[in-house]
Amino acid sequence: MKQTILLSAVVILWCIPVFAGDNDDAERAYCKYVMEQAIAERDLLRTPSAIVGPTQPSAGTPAQMVFGITASLASNLKAPLTVKAARTSCELYAAAAEAQQHIESAASRLERDALVNRS
Repeated sequence: MKQTILLSAVVILWCIPVFAGDNDDAERAYCKYVMEQAIAERDLLRTPSAIVGPTQPSAGTPAQMVFGITASLASNLKAPLTVKAARTSCELYAAAAEAQQHIESAASRLERDALVNRS
C-alpha cells in the first residue's frame, strides 16, 4: 500500500513539468496579445489629427476653408507609457503563473509527505 501511494505521488510530481509547457504557451500568447494591443494604442496616440472647416467671417469678409494637422503633446507622452505598462503586465502575468505553479507543486508534495507519513 505504501509503495502504491509513493509511486502515485512520484507520477504526479513527474507530470507537473509536462504541464508547465502549457503555462509557457499561455504566457507567450498573453504577452503577445498585450504587446500588440499596446503597440496599436501607441500608434493611435502618436497619429496626428487633420482639421478641416470653414472660418467664421468677420466684418463682411468671405468665408474661407481651413486645412491643418494637429498633434497632442500629452498623447505623445502617453504613447511610450502604454508599451511600458504592457511589459509590466506581461512580467506580472509570468510571476503570477510561476507562483501558481509553485503552489500547486508544493500542495502535491505536502499531500505526498502526508500520505507517506500516515502509517
